[in-house]
Amino acid sequence: MHGFRRVRRVGPVEGESDLRISEWARVELRFAADERQAELLDSGARWLLLCCSRQWGKSTVTAIRVVHHAVFRPGAMVVLAGPVERQAAELMGKIAGFLRRLRVPWKRDGVNRHSMVLRNGSRIVAVPGREAFIRGFSAVTFLVIDEAGKAEDALYAALTPMLATTDGMLWVMGTPSGQAGFFYEEWMMGGAHWTRVAVPATECGRIGAEFLERERVSKGEDLFKQEYLCEFLAGPEQMFSAEVIDGCIEENL
Repeated sequence: MHGFRRVRRVGPVEGESDLRISEWARVELRFAADERQAELLDSGARWLLLCCSRQWGKSTVTAIRVVHHAVFRPGAMVVLAGPVERQAAELMGKIAGFLRRLRVPWKRDGVNRHSMVLRNGSRIVAVPGREAFIRGFSAVTFLVIDEAGKAEDALYAALTPMLATTDGMLWVMGTPSGQAGFFYEEWMMGGAHWTRVAVPATECGRIGAEFLERERVSKGEDLFKQEYLCEFLAGPEQMFSAEVIDGCIEENL
């Protein structure tokens, strides 16, 4: 594999190693992860729900995990999705930047506009954000859904069967957007197979307290809590919040 640096395989799919992914990122990609970012990279999470503040760096951390997966698992198939194609394409841009740092060559697959094929046979494809245009991918080893709070349920339903034959990794990430949709439902009721990680802005040293206070004043308390504090709150289109509805249910009846 010309251009690939010699790094022992790391992580839940690639096998065990003394070198953690966060350390690999620091040495090979010149990316110094903060404490929470390193925790996520080194967690070994396969089915991940990442609920985080705006500007925490979720796209950068995810791009690092995708690059590691594609480089050290020959023949990997990575699919990136989001509510709009532009967001997945921006994630591809970060991935391309990290591959350049590694001096790993790639080319497009000749079919998909936003795609990469590495010399080891691994593929990375960013798909459109509409269910009707994403069917046909199979044997996916790593599926990433970005801005999940804005993505449609039909998109999620069409994507997850792509993991059926590989039992591959699934990372779903975003900022809360109301008390409806698959991101909210999986976070609240999705089961124990998920690794849930919440990172509010108050736990990110790169976001200052003065900035957050200005955002609180300008955006209002409810929007601020969703955008920066990772709280799922009822949207304006919801007559009753989930908490009110739950309080009206008597399970013993």
